[in-house]
Amino acid sequence: MIMTAPNFDGPPHEGGCAPYTWEELAEAERQIGSTLHKLREAVKTLEGKSEPARYKSQITLAKRRIRAFTIARELIGRELDRRSPSCNTGKETSR
Repeated sequence: MIMTAPNFDGPPHEGGCAPYTWEELAEAERQIGSTLHKLREAVKTLEGKSEPARYKSQITLAKRRIRAFTIARELIGRELDRRSPSCNTGKETSR
């Protein structure tokens, strides 16, 4: 099954809000945080091996993913911070 990203080029949703609810963004931010934690632990483990040079490609990939997920998490955080109450579903959710 191929999943595609929503079309951001089209008209905004009701009230000018992005296609994701505040709650969806908050959950995505939480999931990214969890993944970042696991990636950081994996890097520590791989770098702590007796021959870390053998794992250079895995370490590099994990570090690149950490950078990408960190950027994504920051952007989601900015979007959550800038959201007006009219973009929320009415539920109070703490970050």
